[in-house]
Formats: sequence, C-alpha cells, structure tokens
Amino acid sequence: MFENIPLELISNTVSFIVIIAIIIRVIKYKKKVAVIDGLYELQEKKQLSQTDKEFISSNILEYKAKFVKQEAFNKLMYPGFILVTGIFVIFFDFAEAMIHINIVVVTYIYIYVKKIHYKNFITLLEGIKI
Repeated sequence: MFENIPLELISNTVSFIVIIAIIIRVIKYKKKVAVIDGLYELQEKKQLSQTDKEFISSNILEYKAKFVKQEAFNKLMYPGFILVTGIFVIFFDFAEAMIHINIVVVTYIYIYVKKIHYKNFITLLEGIKI
C-alpha cells in the first residue's frame, strides 16, 4: 500500500504539517503578546496588582528556562540538520534532494521561531517595571 505513495508527497506533507505548526505558534504568540500589552497598560496606569507582579516574575523565570533549553536544543539540532541534508544530497539526485531538503528548512525555521518568541517574551516582560 505505502510503496505506491511517492516520496515527494510524504516530504511535502511533513513540510505542510510543520508550516501549520509555525502558524499555530505565531497565533499563540500574538495572544500572549496581547496579554503582555495589557500588563503594559496597567503599568502605565499604575494599576498592577500583586498577582500581576507575581505573574510577570514567574513568567520571566519560566521563559528564561525555556529559552536556555531551546538554545541548547537548537545547538544540538544544527549538526543533525547538516547530516540529514547531506544524506538527502548523497542518496537522491540534486533536484529530488532539494524537494526533501524543504523539510529541513521548514523545521529549522520552526525551531528558530520558537527561540525568537521566548527571547521576545523575556524582553517584553522585563520591560514592565515591577
């Protein structure tokens, strides 16, 4: 059954799934940034409650930990991406390898977007004067 499915279709499907994951991550990011914008407005009005301050400080710690883990994960994955790309180039002709390398590129973008989001959350939360 699976031997009739072209490898390009599988590769493109995986890439499409990763793109959907990127879009979902961006939507969640915008929702979290909206919450942080609300905290900025409360700060400007000097209406930050103790709960808000605890929320800010706990999230700063949480996102710093996530950022460090994501950086370590990215450093671990870079050689893996290079290895997978090399395998694609070795085992497929160049045109077909470029189709499969699309998975590597899209996955790299996804993990880089995660890193950027964590760094932005830290910067935005630290910008709020507690």
